[in-house]
Amino acid sequence: MLFTRVRKLHGMAIGALCAACFLVLPPVQGSTWLVMSDLLVALFMFLAAMSFADFLDSSKPRHAAWFAAWSTLAILTKGNGWSLGLFALFAPLSAQRFSCFRSKWYWISGTAVAMLSAPFYWWMQSLEVGYPADTAHLARGALEVTSRLAILSPFTGFLPLWVIKTAFARRIKRLPPGCLCPEPPFN
Repeated sequence: MLFTRVRKLHGMAIGALCAACFLVLPPVQGSTWLVMSDLLVALFMFLAAMSFADFLDSSKPRHAAWFAAWSTLAILTKGNGWSLGLFALFAPLSAQRFSCFRSKWYWISGTAVAMLSAPFYWWMQSLEVGYPADTAHLARGALEVTSRLAILSPFTGFLPLWVIKTAFARRIKRLPPGCLCPEPPFN
C-alpha cells in the first residue's frame, strides 16, 4: 500500500525505495513474526490516514466515510487507534486546510467514529474486561507514558510555537503590501 500510494505521487523508483526503507526498519522486522493485533491496527490507521488526506484534498464525503470506517476498525481492534482523533485534529492545522473544520462531513465522520467505537469500551468497562475506559485511569496512564518520554521534553514546546507561527503566517498574507516592511526613505 505504501508503494502504491507513493508511486502515484512520485513515480515507481521513489515508491519502491520508500517501501524498501519501510520493510528494513527494525520495528517492522521485529514484529513481522509476531502474531499480534499491532500490524492490523497499523494497517487500519494507515488506511484511515490516507483516507483523511484524500478528504483534505477533495472534501468529498466518500473519503470522510472511509476515514470513519477505517478509524472505527482500528479503534475496535486495539485502543491505541484512538490516537487518530489527534491526527484528525492536527492534520488540517498542519496542512493549513482550516476550511475542513467548517465541513459537516468532518464532524459527521468524527461523530460516527465515536458513536460506533465508544460503546464497546464502555461495555467492556462494565464487564471489567479489556481496556479501562474511565477518564482518571486513562489520564494516569497518559501521565506515566509522558513522564517516560523525558527525552522528548525539549520538543514539547515546539507545537505551540508552530501553531502561533502558522496563525501569524496566515495573518501576514492578508496584510497589504509594504505594511510590515515599508520602503526605506533613501534609494
